[in-house]
Amino acid sequence: MSSPSVYLSASSQENNLGIDGVSEEARMNVLVRDVGSILTSRGITVYYNDPDWSLSKIVSDSNSKKPDLHIAVHTNAGGGTGTETWCYGISGSNSAAFGSKLQAALVGTLELRDRGIKDSSVPGFRWAEVVNTNATSVLTELFFHDNSEDIERYNQRYQRVVASMADIISEWFNLSTPNRVQILAGGVNIDAVIIDNRSYAPVRQLAEALGHTVDWIESTRTVVVR
Repeated sequence: MSSPSVYLSASSQENNLGIDGVSEEARMNVLVRDVGSILTSRGITVYYNDPDWSLSKIVSDSNSKKPDLHIAVHTNAGGGTGTETWCYGISGSNSAAFGSKLQAALVGTLELRDRGIKDSSVPGFRWAEVVNTNATSVLTELFFHDNSEDIERYNQRYQRVVASMADIISEWFNLSTPNRVQILAGGVNIDAVIIDNRSYAPVRQLAEALGHTVDWIESTRTVVVR
C-alpha cells in the first residue's frame, strides 16, 4: 500500500513584499518546508514546487506527481486582516471538506479574523491551483502581509502554525498525531509535544525564554546557545 502524499506549493511571488520587507515567497517557502519535514517523519510523501516555476508549471508538476492533496500556501494583501481558504465549492466536495478543517485549524491557531472558506470554482475567482489540479486542492491565505499586527501574530505563533498544518494534514489521512502540551519556562508558555513519554520543544524558544541567545552559524550549519 502506497503512502499518502501531499503537494505543498508555496507562493512564488518574490516581489510581493510584506510591510516588514520579507517577501511572500521567502516566508511561505520556509513554512512549507517546516511543515513538510514533520509530514515526512510521519510517513507522508511530500512534494514541493520550485519558486522559479510558472503557475502552469506548478499545476502540471502536481498533476504528474498525482498527490492526494494539493495545498497552495500564500499570504494576503489589500489592507485587511485575517485568514481565508479557497476551495472547489464550499460544500459537497473533498476540497471543501478539507478546506474547512484547515481553515478552522489556522484560525484557531492564529486567532485572527475568520474570513471563511471561499468558492474558487466561480467565474472571476478560478484559482488555477484549485480548479486545474487533479488532487483534492485548496489555496490558503494565512494572514495579510501588509498588516503589521497580522505579521507579528504569525511570527509569535509560527511553531504552532507549523504544527497545526502538519496535524490537520495527518488527520485527513487518518494518521495519529502527537499529544501537545505547554512547557512553562522563564514565565513563558512554550508549545511542546510528547513523543515516547518525553517532551520536546523548540530549542530557540526555550533558550530565549531562559535568557539565552541563539545563533545560527551558516558555514558549519551549527546552532550556538549563549
